[in-house]
Amino acid sequence: MLIRAHICLLLLGLCAATSFAASYQGAVVVIGEQAAPIEKRVAALLAERIAEPSGLRVSVTAQPPAPEASVLPILLGIPSHHAELRREMESRRIPPLTGLAPGPEGFPVQTPGAGSGIRVLAAGIDERG
Repeated sequence: MLIRAHICLLLLGLCAATSFAASYQGAVVVIGEQAAPIEKRVAALLAERIAEPSGLRVSVTAQPPAPEASVLPILLGIPSHHAELRREMESRRIPPLTGLAPGPEGFPVQTPGAGSGIRVLAAGIDERG
């Protein structure tokens, strides 16, 4: 279960590093202010996986950063622990996560189209997702 999450995060990190390295000078993984220890560890692992192959500057924070065109924000965590992630999901009309969608150990990952305000969302239903 946790290995599955790590593999998915590794793939997300590699895709982000490859796709965004030419467009961004860095990324910031934003966790919720009430993030559980596992969310913090996964955020650190994702930051590491993006930084290693790309050479991008990647940080982890619980405070949403001021918008900066050269920095990609990645909102990561469990919506009930993360007010900014909840707001972003509501504004994109993403339905609340349930045991059926995305299911146990599942999580949706969504990126919007090109333009200002690009944010990557990675939300899990629980600490296993």
